[in-house]
Amino acid sequence: MLPEIKTDLFFRYTAGKRPRLVFIHGVLDRSQTFRKTLNYLKDYETVIYDRRGYGRSINAGLSYGLEQHFVDLKAFIPKYETVLVGHSYGALLALYSATKLKNIIGVVAYEPPLSYKPWWFAQQSAGSALDQFNDPEKAAEAFLIRILGKQRWETLSSRIKAERKKEGPAFVADLKPVRQLKAEPFNPRSINAYCGLVQGELSFERNKRASTELHALIKHSDIYEIKGAAHFGHQSHPKAFAEIILSSIKKAQDLLDVTED
Repeated sequence: MLPEIKTDLFFRYTAGKRPRLVFIHGVLDRSQTFRKTLNYLKDYETVIYDRRGYGRSINAGLSYGLEQHFVDLKAFIPKYETVLVGHSYGALLALYSATKLKNIIGVVAYEPPLSYKPWWFAQQSAGSALDQFNDPEKAAEAFLIRILGKQRWETLSSRIKAERKKEGPAFVADLKPVRQLKAEPFNPRSINAYCGLVQGELSFERNKRASTELHALIKHSDIYEIKGAAHFGHQSHPKAFAEIILSSIKKAQDLLDVTED
């Protein structure tokens, strides 16, 4: 039976056993990014959704900053145990949300961007497209070219390119507030949920440093590395990513059993 979920955002719900898994995509992406991963998690109750301004939620307006996105996310989080699975900006939102709700028992965070850290921009970031273009569509295009590579970008159909560029305002609304932060948007030490911090073997060093620093601050956490993967390892290595999610669910449940004794 479909649970009561009150939201104006596009989502897909699949029934299954608990805890509920809620997936959160990154910038210039959409819920379908987790499609391959879900093939390995068919036993579980899952929710995927398009964040405001993206995919089928493109006409739902914009959310500025983590707090507004958290308000959207709360609609998908039930009163019972939940594990959040986030990629990139979605991973940052997942960690932020874990400081807010006690029924979030676990987080799987694939390379959250700590762009509020002074060392983050020592290596050029794709997000620097914001600094080069005032036009959101041009900034979005530049970001995707840096992420995908010029050759892959050119292979995309004109329809897909146009759709992605139309998501430029959401891209700016996501990254600009985070890049302007002068302090951490949340305290990692206050996260009591289990956190699986995921990185790709071939990812940039700043992404790996983010995992290392978060691991040192989050009391119940582990670092997982996907061999042969880069920033989009959840797409290129969905089975390996799903296995990390399953391991994290077990560790989150074991931790909950210990704390309840």
